[in-house]
Amino acid sequence: AKSDEALRLRINSGKQYSTYKGPELSQQSMARVEHETEVGDVDTGRSILVSLGFDEFAIVKKIRKMYSLGEIIISIDNVESLGCYIELEKTSANIQKTEEELIFLGKELGLFDYTKKSYLELVHDLNDGFF
Repeated sequence: AKSDEALRLRINSGKQYSTYKGPELSQQSMARVEHETEVGDVDTGRSILVSLGFDEFAIVKKIRKMYSLGEIIISIDNVESLGCYIELEKTSANIQKTEEELIFLGKELGLFDYTKKSYLELVHDLNDGFF
């Protein structure tokens, strides 16, 4: 069954992580519950997921530079085959207020065009539905 959930294995600065991303909580943004933990070995993590019946869907490679503005994280991502994107993120229980704050900041920064699609979805679209 198709769901809006994802499991991700990621290598970042030499550390390896497994992340569960729950379904989106908003029509306006990509707000969702995430649970992340460091894993000892990404290949073993991959083997565990395959053994449980998961299929590797795609690999997305990016170089990220991160900045903070108060509680807001601003990430500038250069995504292989997609180009450059800016992500604004803030952890908060008040989704609506946070969305309004991030949209306002985006406009202040001159960012008028945005997408709710993940890099995975954008790569999928770029390849006409194939990986």
